[in-house]
Amino acid sequence: MSAVHSDDPGGPLKGTMIQEDEPWVFLAASVDSWETHGDTTRYVVKVASTTNNYEIRKRYSDFSGLHDCLSKSHYEIAKFAFPEKTSYHFPIMEGLGYTSTMREKRDERRLRFNAFVRLLLRLKPMPPEVRDFLSGGADHTGTHTKKNEQTGAKKD
Repeated sequence: MSAVHSDDPGGPLKGTMIQEDEPWVFLAASVDSWETHGDTTRYVVKVASTTNNYEIRKRYSDFSGLHDCLSKSHYEIAKFAFPEKTSYHFPIMEGLGYTSTMREKRDERRLRFNAFVRLLLRLKPMPPEVRDFLSGGADHTGTHTKKNEQTGAKKD
């Protein structure tokens, strides 16, 4: 079973990062939705760069791995209120297999991840780990799917 949740699927991306020394530049990124596949939740990160607009899917462990990595060298990342890892196993299920508590927790986490991504875009110079994360490149602990907005094709 698979489901998608989004507050504003067509809304504008938020945040800017312009770094002149790169061949491409991340202009914006936002975490606008989440989707589930079985017991796995992936957060949809919309990215706009000077060369392309696309989506990547990241798990909690991807965000957490990046946070842990950057916390060692960036004070502003270390002090960020990163969401805690929680279990979504609740006894009463409703709707598509979610309890309202599960939806609320995922929505709260999505909002924190969105704030985290906005913070990442303000780091100057942009660490290579952030470029990898937003480009859909190296994952820190999980998997990703990159979707080319122009062709609609997904790349694993």
